[in-house]
Amino acid sequence: MFAALGVRVTLIDKRETLLDFVDQEIIDELIHEMRRNRVTLRLGEAVQSAESIDGPNGGRLQVSLESGKVIQAKKALYSIGRAGAIDTLNLEATGVESDSRGRLVMNERYQTSVPHIYAVGDVVGFPSLASTSMEQGRIAACDALALTKTPPSPHFPYGIYTISEISVVGKSEEELTKAGIPYEVGKASYRETARGQIMGDGAGLLKLIFHLETHELLGVCIIGEGASELVHIGQAVMALGGKVDFFIDTVFNYPTLAECYKTAAFDGINRLAVYPPAKRQRFATPYFWRKQPRTPVRSPVSGSLITSIIAAPSISSPFADCIAAGIHCASPLPENNSGVREVKSSCTGPPMKLEAGVPNISFGAIIEILPLLSVSQTQSAASDSRLRYRSRDTRSAS
Repeated sequence: MFAALGVRVTLIDKRETLLDFVDQEIIDELIHEMRRNRVTLRLGEAVQSAESIDGPNGGRLQVSLESGKVIQAKKALYSIGRAGAIDTLNLEATGVESDSRGRLVMNERYQTSVPHIYAVGDVVGFPSLASTSMEQGRIAACDALALTKTPPSPHFPYGIYTISEISVVGKSEEELTKAGIPYEVGKASYRETARGQIMGDGAGLLKLIFHLETHELLGVCIIGEGASELVHIGQAVMALGGKVDFFIDTVFNYPTLAECYKTAAFDGINRLAVYPPAKRQRFATPYFWRKQPRTPVRSPVSGSLITSIIAAPSISSPFADCIAAGIHCASPLPENNSGVREVKSSCTGPPMKLEAGVPNISFGAIIEILPLLSVSQTQSAASDSRLRYRSRDTRSAS
């Protein structure tokens, strides 16, 4: 916050990373934004001493690090984290146990070592959030009054009000990797949405983490304006055991940052490069455009040989590959009396004859094929440059 106001800030931390419970990619984005605001980071460093020194421009503070570095500044803010304020509670008289940082020991119902004494909030330690503390108090009150209560949700969000704002819920990539859980991620930048463009926030990022096989949503990580509000959509889906596919099928208001969920879901599903099951091991590349060696086919108009054909099969239909002629088609090619398969082309001229051995195709969507023709220099290919084949709306076994 000081850096956003134009103050030159140097951050010193013994740890090698900031906020190690947050996904590392989000922290990398935070560090990038901090450096853009001219924040100097000294990670993995420890303070050895701090003393005031007099100078011609007034007093200053000199901070010496164990590594030998010396930092001079006008002010120093020293933070050691949270410690329980229990000194005046006389807990020894009650028998309630605490640790070296003043945090009380409690069970899943927030009972201390003395069953009729409960403890909630910062005094019980992590996560030490106002939101979770209120939920802890509700659960403790219900237990003390013997009321029926639902167990606390395992998915509670973190809101970190840095600049840029951070909010996460669920597991991080590092946690899933350590646990050996297969996962994939989908990302969406704020600048990919109209709302992000309107706000001028090009650095915002939303990241979905989901199970590689079941597509169950495992984590949501967001950095950017309004992150602590946006995270609740992912939290609700996770609490209901939802999948990343939910965002693909959901319509979001426009223009909103919530559209990032849909964009990230598409990005994650596309990373899977899903193949039709029967053809998964046959093809080594995704299924949009394919180009393979094929038997030459003679053009019906110019007489030139068609040396290559690029086919775009229907994404929603199973593959059917005509290996001999290299053509993806949508229906069986009829044979004439001589046993040669032929297909009517959209240009003028006699039917185009394909080489024998072209297999029948088993699905019935209309597919367009755009062949690239190798035409003799002395012959015109104007009417031959686009050959279009339309399938019959029938189905036949291969």
